[in-house]
Amino acid sequence: MALAGCSGESPLADSKLLTGSGVQAHAVNLLGGPCGGRFPLQVHLRPGQRTAGCLPYEVRRSEQPSEFRFALDSGFAPEVGTWKLG
Repeated sequence: MALAGCSGESPLADSKLLTGSGVQAHAVNLLGGPCGGRFPLQVHLRPGQRTAGCLPYEVRRSEQPSEFRFALDSGFAPEVGTWKLG
């Protein structure tokens, strides 16, 4: 995921991952590995700056991710970005 020009956000709180059956996957805060670190919890950017990071989720083996949604302000912003997956 990439963010640009926001003042302070929590990408993991701002996003949702849905499965094909409409179930919301559980967001996970990992302590290490390629998806660990501070990016999922807090990002501070000045206008014109960008960053990218990883947002980890737990999805049951029987499910497949189907949709990713992102809205600033912990999901309460008026505009929501939606991406169809798979």
